[in-house]
Amino acid sequence: MKKLVLFFLGSSLLFGSDLSTTDFIPRVVNFIIFVSILYYILADKIRDFLKGSTEEVQKRLQEATSKLDASKKQKSNASNKVYESEKLALEIIKQAKDEGKIIAKQYSEQTKRMMSTIKKNHEEIMMLDSKKVQREVSKEILEQVIDESLDSLSQAQMIQILNQQIATSTKAAK
Repeated sequence: MKKLVLFFLGSSLLFGSDLSTTDFIPRVVNFIIFVSILYYILADKIRDFLKGSTEEVQKRLQEATSKLDASKKQKSNASNKVYESEKLALEIIKQAKDEGKIIAKQYSEQTKRMMSTIKKNHEEIMMLDSKKVQREVSKEILEQVIDESLDSLSQAQMIQILNQQIATSTKAAK
């Protein structure tokens, strides 16, 4: 403040003409009084305003810092959850593959058992059909022989032929 007054006085002395003919000095004194009154009236308000604005900036800075910390914590939690989810997904995939192998093995074994059962059934059916065909052929032959020999054979000879046929059939069946 004093520097300002000295500046105005010094500049007016150096560059000005006669100070007694101008009203510069009373104006400078009035200006200094005005500035002093303004400072006296507004200094506390300006300090309070600046202090309030400083506090407001600090408060906002603390809020921003706390929000940043909270978001960092949330990011960390989210990263941990993603890591755990990926780990769980890999475990699930591994279990699914293992279960798939087990199920494939079970179906393979079941298919082999079914195929062997089907094969045995087919062989049994073939044997039964073979025996049935043999019986039918034997029956037809026997009927032909009976028809042809009924006229020429006696009853004793017929019984002997039937006994031979029965014996042959039982041997083949065993």
